Amino acid sequence: MDLRGQLGECDDEAYIVASDQQWIDIANAGVHKGTTVARLQQLVGAARHETLVFGDGLNDSG
Repeated sequence: MDLRGQLGECDDEAYIVASDQQWIDIANAGVHKGTTVARLQQLVGAARHETLVFGDGLNDSG
């Protein structure tokens, strides 16, 4: 089943990514791991060169 394709009509309202064959991440539009890290950097005053991120899934690479 192509669930991601069926959710395409929600793209204006939601950030939807198929991060694995059995897994879909859904969040508010404009909110994802990158924006969250940037907001955390802003809150704690951390520069990009002072930040390290890692993950445990294929969607965490890049």
